[in-house]
Amino acid sequence: MWILFLATLNAAETEGYAEIRASYVGGVEGTPWQVVERFRPTLSSEIGKKWALEATVEVIGAHGRWEPDVAFDLVDEQIGSVLESASCPFEKPARRIEGIDDVLGVERFFVDYFGEKVDVRVGRQALNWGSAQMLNPTDLFSEVLVAEPWRERKGVNAARLNWAWKNGGQLTAVAAVNDRLDEGRFGVKPMWSVAETDIAPVLSVTTEGTPFMGLDLRGQQTVGWWLEGGAGLSEDEWLPELSVGMDYSFVLRDGLIFGLQYTYDGTGIADPFDYTLAARGTVLVPIPSCDAAKESFSVPENAEPRFTIGQHYALAWTNLAWDENWSFQASALMNLQDRSSLVIPTLSWLPGDRLSLHAGAQLLLGEGEFSPSVYVSRVDFGEGQGNLTVDFDGVIPSWAAFSYLRFAL
Repeated sequence: MWILFLATLNAAETEGYAEIRASYVGGVEGTPWQVVERFRPTLSSEIGKKWALEATVEVIGAHGRWEPDVAFDLVDEQIGSVLESASCPFEKPARRIEGIDDVLGVERFFVDYFGEKVDVRVGRQALNWGSAQMLNPTDLFSEVLVAEPWRERKGVNAARLNWAWKNGGQLTAVAAVNDRLDEGRFGVKPMWSVAETDIAPVLSVTTEGTPFMGLDLRGQQTVGWWLEGGAGLSEDEWLPELSVGMDYSFVLRDGLIFGLQYTYDGTGIADPFDYTLAARGTVLVPIPSCDAAKESFSVPENAEPRFTIGQHYALAWTNLAWDENWSFQASALMNLQDRSSLVIPTLSWLPGDRLSLHAGAQLLLGEGEFSPSVYVSRVDFGEGQGNLTVDFDGVIPSWAAFSYLRFAL
């Protein structure tokens, strides 16, 4: 991989950016601040009349807060002596940097072919399907970036084909595999336009045989609107997902955009009293090496990391371009079942073509999924009179502030 990447340096055009980001979190244990430096150049080169090669490498360094260490200290302080007396080993998590892969990575590396009606991209690339904002039911490789406006989508190892039809429509087909090369997904999305409405059915299946069927509709009649939904098969049950929304542009200064969206996620938990840390599909610390601990701390088999764990959500956002230098963005995501909300305002300043400065906050309001109650922040360990509770409240912030300075190459 690295030999191929270095080969693109010859006669390549360079883009990308260098960035430094600082953040501070409130209401937590341990170090509250973190500083992250990123250097992310993109090299592109034409290797023929119809061929092009592009690669993006990222060098990253971080200082200050490290969540796994904080979580380990909390568990060790609360039940470390009990685990030790029960001969249940509990090892400290790996260091922030264990090897070169924790600092340096190839985020994009793909070859493009441009034909008369067909273009093909093969390699590590960004893939994003769906017309909805942030919560996309038909996205085969879904990510939610609302809480991290500085972050790009993760690269996917895939082959993607776009085939343009005579009537203005097109067919997109994707075949992808994970980094371990043991799981894959295949998907197709034909698209055509009727009465100023884009219509795109979606079909996909994993290498394990799990199917998904969906439909993505988007139109622009005075206001922009979309309806995106589908259903995947899980344990012989079809679980529906749906996002419906609208946006509108106002003539104010250099432009004001406002949007609203409702999302239903049938894969989520119906009752907020059933929310748990494990429902997010990740664990904060290594699981102790004994059966009792594994039952209490384990993540469900085949679980994937989730940003939301409920079923009903409302999303609102706005973007005001004051002038060519200043803009303001704000997003608000509310869990309609418990009324907890995540609000992210961001102010941006662009003093020149290459330099930009952004400052914002992550405000956690209410009590529930986004501002966790005891039901989400605590984990019961053991049974009966020997029951113990591990409180992870010290790793869950009550608010956060961030800023990042970016210089374009």
